[in-house]
Amino acid sequence: AKGAMGILMEAGTGQIRALASLPDFDPNLRPPLPSRGDPADSPLFNRAAQGRYELGSTFKPLTVALALDTGLVAPTTLIDTKGPMRWGRFTIRDFHNYGPQLTVEDVIVKSSNIGAARIAILQGSKAQQDFLKRIGMFEPVSVELTEAARTTPLLPARWSDLTTMTISYGHGIAVTPLHLAAAYAMIANGGRRVTPSIVLQDVAPDESSRVISERSAAQVRSMLRQVVLRGTARQADVPGYEVAGKTGTADKPLPHGGYARDRVISTFASFFPATHPEFVLVIALDEPVNVINGTKVRTAGWTAAPVAAKAIRRIAPIMGLRPGADPEHLAPVLYTLAGNE
Repeated sequence: AKGAMGILMEAGTGQIRALASLPDFDPNLRPPLPSRGDPADSPLFNRAAQGRYELGSTFKPLTVALALDTGLVAPTTLIDTKGPMRWGRFTIRDFHNYGPQLTVEDVIVKSSNIGAARIAILQGSKAQQDFLKRIGMFEPVSVELTEAARTTPLLPARWSDLTTMTISYGHGIAVTPLHLAAAYAMIANGGRRVTPSIVLQDVAPDESSRVISERSAAQVRSMLRQVVLRGTARQADVPGYEVAGKTGTADKPLPHGGYARDRVISTFASFFPATHPEFVLVIALDEPVNVINGTKVRTAGWTAAPVAAKAIRRIAPIMGLRPGADPEHLAPVLYTLAGNE
């Protein structure tokens, strides 16, 4: 990868416990400000707070969270996923053919663009905009970093039905990884918006910051655990720590319009442990390439997700989290009654 970033945040408070942006630099040998080329290529560029990216399928849980909270769908509601989906002269496709229908849960687990788009059209453009505004996606992140205060999300000039559909799966809106971490903290903590901070302080839960109900948040958390157990993020599983999260692979936009075919931003947004989330971890890689059995792969499930797993294995014990017994990983125990062998 040409660059990477990571954020570790407390789910309940928004306190940032670690933040990294690569490439980095030695503060004693500060590099000069870039005078040409892409500023994002400079080690002075903070990818976590300044980098505005289309974060792909990591937005799908936000789409589903709103739909669940407004009663439009339930986790078992069947969604039409027949593809390709045509809208005017545009076509929306899935990475694989998932068949004619998926449950809402499996729209997340299998990461169906078509399913997310169908759900977004049920919601409508105004509801989507209002929700994204409530969770802070329309403004700079309020954190004690100068560069963050100057970084406003890139929003569409016109919010059409097609825009509503593409934003449902994370294309057409560009936000920072800090925006994404705060949004996943909201899901992890039961539905309350947090204010990210790098200053440790006592922060009491505030019901006035509630965005979605605890029930809706719990339903999305369950879906995100399934993504790791049987979906696109199986490489992120860390036994004992109940990792839950969502992969996102987004083609990089070209300077003069359109998207690159072979360059992506690969993201894994997660929290752990899933049943009682303590921490949110967001990992994003810029133009990653992994080689699996001689084949180059760029998708987040094979790039960002395994990086997150390695990080969690090291972070969790340092943060005082003891590994628990994941119900999903317990082998069945067979009992034999005496005399009945």
